[in-house]
Amino acid sequence: MNNEVVKFSSDTLTGTARKRSGVIFRAGNYPDKQCRITEADIKAIAINTVAPVPVDVEHGASAFSGKLGHFTRIWAQGAALFGEWHEPQALTDLIGDVPRKVSVALNLTLKRIDAVSLVLTPRVADAIVFSAESGSEDIDWAEVNRARKEAGLPPRTDK
Repeated sequence: MNNEVVKFSSDTLTGTARKRSGVIFRAGNYPDKQCRITEADIKAIAINTVAPVPVDVEHGASAFSGKLGHFTRIWAQGAALFGEWHEPQALTDLIGDVPRKVSVALNLTLKRIDAVSLVLTPRVADAIVFSAESGSEDIDWAEVNRARKEAGLPPRTDK
């Protein structure tokens, strides 16, 4: 057997990726974090966040660090931040095409997102990203409301 070391790329964006998009954060009071995020802050965060934003698991380093794709676009809509994630097809194959719950690592000083994590219990209950058609910026509000119902939240009535 050959003892040569072979390095494989961890750049998941060069392979097949699935686009997902949805709410990733909302303006609000976060007393345990000693902060209040306003709609103006949301706009500043969208402007100051530099893509690509890495995706990790539960806000920690793991064997999956650097391999879960990136959020390639962040934008503000009113009091909400939305994001578009290019998820590696291998992750979709592994856990299925179900909504992904997310949480952001927010840099309050620089007003930007430093990372997005896949989590079991997001602080922002409807911070969930869904499959999206390639090139589409539309959100499937029926799918959002199904996920909100599963999370015990009322449906969005503004969409």
